[in-house]
Amino acid sequence: EREVLLEEIQDLKMQLQCYIDPSLTSARKTCSLLKLTQPSPPVNAIPESLNESLEKALEQERLCWTEAETKWISLAEELRAELEASKVVMNKQKHELEIEKRCGEELKEAMQMAMQGHARMLEQYADLEERHMQLLARHRRIQEGIDDVKKAAARAGVKGAESRFINSLAAEISALKVEKEKERQYLRDENKSLQTQLRDTAEAVQAAGELLVRLKEAEEGLTVAQKRA
Repeated sequence: EREVLLEEIQDLKMQLQCYIDPSLTSARKTCSLLKLTQPSPPVNAIPESLNESLEKALEQERLCWTEAETKWISLAEELRAELEASKVVMNKQKHELEIEKRCGEELKEAMQMAMQGHARMLEQYADLEERHMQLLARHRRIQEGIDDVKKAAARAGVKGAESRFINSLAAEISALKVEKEKERQYLRDENKSLQTQLRDTAEAVQAAGELLVRLKEAEEGLTVAQKRA
């Protein structure tokens, strides 16, 4: 009976090993054949202590498998949670990138408008500069005319009404000179205003360029993050 029991225990061990390791296909077949070919001993022939030992071994094995299954389930849950968190981060980064793209497009349009305005201001500046030079030349000619009239009157020794006429003419010319000086001041103020606008436009264009660079870096960072994910 002892030999029969030992063979039965060995057979049970082989069957258990076959089910634990699925790769042992041939062993499993052997186990099945042994089970079919070798008659099982009567139930009364197996001692109760052996049954209890086998039940304990099977229960312990079941507990091990249950524990391993629990660990795998926990690990799968953790991986799923990490995947969901990664998806949330990716969606957030994608949304931020779309916003940055829209801002970049709006900024590009604004920069184009600023550059067009800058070109118009340059044209206005050139026109004002030309008018300013023309006014300077006209003022110089008027001043030369006044000096010539005064010199001619002094040489001719003009007195009385003619002298008053010349003085009146000189006063009108002086008033005209004052008006021209006001116009020159206005042109100078316009020139300063245009220069300020040009400086502000240049600063805006520079800031827009820096923002475009940051936008490009953000796009590259998102691309790298997507590849890693």
